[in-house]
Amino acid sequence: MRGFMISAARGAAALVLALVLSAAPAGPVRFENKPRAVATGVFPQVAVRVTGDVSLLTVEGGDLWYLGSPDGGDSFPARVRVNEAPHEVVAHGENIPILVLHSMREFYVVWQGRDANHEGSALRLARSTDWGTTFSKPVPVDPGSESQGFYTMSVSPKGIVYVAWLGGGQHGGEGSGVYIARSANRGVSFEKSVRVASSVCPCCRPSLSFDDGGTVYISWRGVSHGDVRDIQVASSADGGATWSKPAGIAEDNWRLNGCPHSGASLAVLGKRLFVAWHTVREGTSQLYLAWSDDGGKTFSPRTNLRGTVLDANHPMLAAHGNKVGVVFQGRDPNDNQGWGKQNAYYREIDARGTLSALVNAGHLDGSVNYPELLYEEPDHVFVVWHETSDEHSRVVMIRGRRNGGDDRAN
Repeated sequence: MRGFMISAARGAAALVLALVLSAAPAGPVRFENKPRAVATGVFPQVAVRVTGDVSLLTVEGGDLWYLGSPDGGDSFPARVRVNEAPHEVVAHGENIPILVLHSMREFYVVWQGRDANHEGSALRLARSTDWGTTFSKPVPVDPGSESQGFYTMSVSPKGIVYVAWLGGGQHGGEGSGVYIARSANRGVSFEKSVRVASSVCPCCRPSLSFDDGGTVYISWRGVSHGDVRDIQVASSADGGATWSKPAGIAEDNWRLNGCPHSGASLAVLGKRLFVAWHTVREGTSQLYLAWSDDGGKTFSPRTNLRGTVLDANHPMLAAHGNKVGVVFQGRDPNDNQGWGKQNAYYREIDARGTLSALVNAGHLDGSVNYPELLYEEPDHVFVVWHETSDEHSRVVMIRGRRNGGDDRAN
């Protein structure tokens, strides 16, 4: 009788557990069972064409390599060197090359190259108009600037290529700040650069985004009151010729005598501008989300983006349909007392700012570094990063499929 009661109790507990699990909301994406190493190198960028072909950009041996996959990321047999001069590519921290796909066959790549003294300073851009088979001779983004680094690139809905960076003044006379240059001829040449702001944190790369009305947004980490390093945003209604007064996202008052190498990320959904950023507030490392409905003049209160993840950092936002996705790196608080390997985490935000459940996309052998996020119609999700273990660096990818529905975070 006692054994029957125990069995019945166990059966009831199992039933309750099954009901709880079946009632739990599904995550916003179903990832593969585990990530895969797809290439060697570091700081990967990912792009996908409407044909489903997947492209990677990686750094290895001081060179920049374009890799193509004709089978949706199963394999990457094509490998083309992008930079003209061998071993000239400089990449570290958030000072990393950028790959942007503008059309079915047109790729843009920007990187920091070594100058005649073998020091990293000049930003260079190359483009491909034949599906990545060949790349053009590199052109300078801004030959008149003293130093250029910690940069980003984006292409507007009108096809204008924008490159923004941190560095010294134009022609040696304007000090450090945020600069931006644009190309209206598909990367053949760049117009004279414009200074957006001064008093910037020198190693936190900026972010760019556009709305449907033609407004350009840029973010950076400012420096105020000597050592306060908080995120700021400015906008331009004339294609980047002039810029608004910078607006602070939140008064985190992160005081730091140094540079955290962690910039913000921007994305636009409808008329709402989203910002994700890392900071330290009240002695705790945080990852926040906020948004603006008035063109970046004011922002909503902070929203906790990391949940309970520890050491959350390097968020990347990407708009897709009626949602904004975000990927970031961090540690599971239940793994080795919070000191397990860094994982890639994913979640989505709807137009109201509501967060989906948080999904742990995991890691391979090492810790996740600088995850990147990409969507492919109608429901594919690609996340890539690099891991370093046993003195080898590998590019790691995990693919997923977005779930339907309107899941909520608890």
